Amino acid sequence: MKNLFLVLAKLLGLVLLYLVLITSFQIFGLFFWALGDHPPVPQLAAGILLSLLALFASLAAVWVLLVRTEWLAGKLRLNTEAPLGAFTPDSALVVGITLIGVFVAVRSLSQVAATAVNLQYPWTHYPEFHVLRQFLPGLIQLAAGLVLSVKARAIATRLAPPQRN
Repeated sequence: MKNLFLVLAKLLGLVLLYLVLITSFQIFGLFFWALGDHPPVPQLAAGILLSLLALFASLAAVWVLLVRTEWLAGKLRLNTEAPLGAFTPDSALVVGITLIGVFVAVRSLSQVAATAVNLQYPWTHYPEFHVLRQFLPGLIQLAAGLVLSVKARAIATRLAPPQRN
């Protein structure tokens, strides 16, 4: 299970690196667009800080997937080593659920940051609408991603088809 996780986690890390970079450019583009409206300095600083925190958190997750994959496999208790061709459907399910959770959690960081940045600017006439429509779902996605990553074995046990004798 560990070998399969190591290969797929590195591939996911490359995909997330691409997505994080694209999203970062979009968020920073929003700042340059907002500068035309001359937002107050505290709002601009808060927006930049939130975006940088989300960027660094996302890049840290990508770094863990690409560089510290062995460490992550140990933390997620995916220590069973087998040749890549010898994995079982159950182990593939656990690895898949874990990686989907990581993907969902990392992707939600940019949504949460973008919504928080939007709430800082005066053009947001209905902040409650943005919180309910974007911010809250982003937080729920982050929580769901973390649960999928940490509880992958328990989820896979419930999803696996019953064993035939």
